[in-house]
Amino acid sequence: HSLILIRIINKIKTTFNKTISIKDFMENPRIDLVVQKILGDANFENFEPIEKVEEAKYYPITAAQYRFWVIQQNHEASATYNVSEAYKLKGALEASKLEDSFKFLVDRYEILRTIFININGTVFQQVLPFDKIDFKIESIDLSSSPNKDQELTELLNTKKINFKLDEFPLFKIYLIKVDNDEYILWFNTHHIICD
Repeated sequence: HSLILIRIINKIKTTFNKTISIKDFMENPRIDLVVQKILGDANFENFEPIEKVEEAKYYPITAAQYRFWVIQQNHEASATYNVSEAYKLKGALEASKLEDSFKFLVDRYEILRTIFININGTVFQQVLPFDKIDFKIESIDLSSSPNKDQELTELLNTKKINFKLDEFPLFKIYLIKVDNDEYILWFNTHHIICD
């Protein structure tokens, strides 16, 4: 429901050039009260949509991306800026459908297909075409291991993923089976594509 609320607040901003906080929205639970808030003391903010850039082979990078790229050149710091998240999934799971869902996301969001390359001393980002990449979720089965809790802890805490910024992918997804209907979905992403 919070996502619906965010969409409503964004729609108010784009339609009326006014912002209303989540708190103000929640404290005014009727539409007439929200309208009064928007017409009254809501902040005026001119909405300017982000325009789609013209399609190109290479795109400039941001200052923050350049900093990450420079740091990545030091092999000792190569895993320092990885962002890791793990989620427990319970119940029947069709791994192929989960992978298809992530393939849909990789196809839809260009940043998930982006690499960073150095051309004559200048670093660019390049968005790879979806049909030229091979994305897979890596499966690990610990369900029959007598020490699965210890192995899982070691895996999540010690597995170092050293991304090469000029090679796809800059994120990895692991599906770790820990029991018949229990899994850990583990994401590991280089921070350069997170912001």
